[in-house]
Amino acid sequence: VYMDGSGMYGKHIEVRTAASAAVQKREGEDDEWDAVSWPVPDEIDQTSVVSEILALLMALKHMRAGLKYIIYADCMAVILGYNNSYCDLVGKGRHDGLWKQIYEAREGLDVEVRKTKAHRSRLQAVAEDDLENFEGNEAADHEAKRSANRYGHPPATCDEAESRQTAKRKGVAWTLA
Repeated sequence: VYMDGSGMYGKHIEVRTAASAAVQKREGEDDEWDAVSWPVPDEIDQTSVVSEILALLMALKHMRAGLKYIIYADCMAVILGYNNSYCDLVGKGRHDGLWKQIYEAREGLDVEVRKTKAHRSRLQAVAEDDLENFEGNEAADHEAKRSANRYGHPPATCDEAESRQTAKRKGVAWTLA
């Protein structure tokens, strides 16, 4: 199972969007992937990190006890967070609520989370003899971007939002001066 998150238009607070995805290669098929994706709800931070954490939660929610799973992630925050436990939460972390849900969801499951490289070319993956993980990560990345963009905004909308934010910053700076 490969999982990924994607954030779009991150510099434009008014219109930024994010989504999570998990994919698994369809048995007996070369280029077919089963996928599940989910846009990050509006009331949650629309960031790449949140979308990565939610991708892990979503993947866990689709797993069954009695099977062994390996999840590949390209985000170290997800890998390090997964290796912690409920006891490690102190209630002050920005994403503690999400991690609590993950620790509850993994109860009774046999899951290992491994690191895979992100943002490399097919040629690099072939040279590293890691084409399978490259293709899995690319499929998860594509699905997360597709889901984030489904509810995203065109660049012109982002430019307008940036203009409004710039005007607000200038207004605040003038007021504080």
